[in-house]
Amino acid sequence: MRIDSAPTHHPDKAGASSGWLARASNLKTKLQDDNVVIVSAGIAFFFFLALVPALGAVVAIYSVIADPSQVLEFSQRLSDTLPGGGQNLIISQLRDAVSSSSTSTVGWGTALGLVLALWSGSTGTTSLITALNIAYDKEARSGFAEKRWVGILLTLALVAMATGGVYVGTEVLGLIDGAGFPSWLHLLAVIGFWLAVAALLMAILSGIYRFAPNRETPEWGGILWGASIAVALAVVSTIGLRTYASNFSALGEAYGSMATIIVAMFYFLILAFAMVLGAEIDSGLQTQALRTDK
Repeated sequence: MRIDSAPTHHPDKAGASSGWLARASNLKTKLQDDNVVIVSAGIAFFFFLALVPALGAVVAIYSVIADPSQVLEFSQRLSDTLPGGGQNLIISQLRDAVSSSSTSTVGWGTALGLVLALWSGSTGTTSLITALNIAYDKEARSGFAEKRWVGILLTLALVAMATGGVYVGTEVLGLIDGAGFPSWLHLLAVIGFWLAVAALLMAILSGIYRFAPNRETPEWGGILWGASIAVALAVVSTIGLRTYASNFSALGEAYGSMATIIVAMFYFLILAFAMVLGAEIDSGLQTQALRTDK
């Protein structure tokens, strides 16, 4: 007599699957409720306005410690990974900033220009902080002065890290190029360098998620997940947009001379969306952790 065995169920796997589906559904709902695309568009606009003063601040600080033309040299290598519109815009603005820096001397005028650049550049970081408070369902810091100073401090920190990154990146890439590696080893070294850059960006973004919004002490697990996904999305989107902009002429035919600005603005939108999405993911994980603890 044959006895059929009862089907085997795996409640743990089923529960885990339904849990992830519920999180994905909650994330989709929260993205819609927080109007993330519209918020990201606002961040992209203010980043675009802050681009010129921020680049000017980087060049001004860098010119104190080294040759400012190295900023342009490193940025040209960095821009090889960017979409065409963003590449052309950044390089042209940096070339103007380096030219201005090389014809001026360090003094009160330079210091005043740096302060004004940080003030103007903080519009971008202030808009980002506002978006992060929306993502984490937190009230913005009270008072215009407090919000502006937090934005200026964040801008100063980012400019300082960018300046240090340019200096270290220039030196490291110079060592790699001058080491006489075989082609395959040179490729591995360059890939390792850019992986280190991605890890550094993830660490910086984690710090922004932790300290920029008006939030209590969160768990670092959710922060790291959000920052990792944001950086990964930014990298994949950069590669995709660069491929599209390099191989299709439809944008140029449709927008003409405005194509560069359109591509740059769309690229800033993607980056802003990635940062806000990472914050939304972190917020969901933090909420889930609080419910689990209870």
